Parts: sequence; C-alpha cells; structure tokens
Amino acid sequence: MRSLVTVHPNYRGMASWDQRETSDIVYRDTGSHLTRLLIRLGYLENIWVDTEPEYFIEVKTTTGNCADRFYMSDTQYNMVRLSCS
Repeated sequence: MRSLVTVHPNYRGMASWDQRETSDIVYRDTGSHLTRLLIRLGYLENIWVDTEPEYFIEVKTTTGNCADRFYMSDTQYNMVRLSCS
C-alpha cells in the first residue's frame, strides 16, 4: 500500500516497509487518553488506569449494510486471539 500512496505529493517521501504488518494503525496512548475513554465506556477494567498501552487497530469495512460480514484472514484472527489470551 505504501508504494501506491507515494504518487501523492504529501506521501512522496514515504519509505518502503519490509517488516511484518502488525495492524492498520499503531497508536501509543501517551497520556492515557484513549485508555481512560475505554475505561469510562466500560470496554476496559480499572486496572488500566494511568497506563499507556500501545494499541494495534485493524480497520474493517464493507460497501454493503453495516450488519454485513467482513473478511478476516486466519493470520489476523490468530493475532487477535493470541494477543487476548
């Protein structure tokens, strides 16, 4: 994907990536802002208060209805399964 976006002037200097992909977005929660929000909304337990985890966010979408299924590769599924155990 990186090689495709380099045609745009804003991304022309983007370096190639030859490492294993971890996720679509890697977010280091400095200041614990996202973590506090996830705790407040009930997605995380209070043990995460004042921590600054690194989140690996995978983006999935469909051109159909919001209730439609989306594709997840075996590798992606196993990565989520292993990181949650």
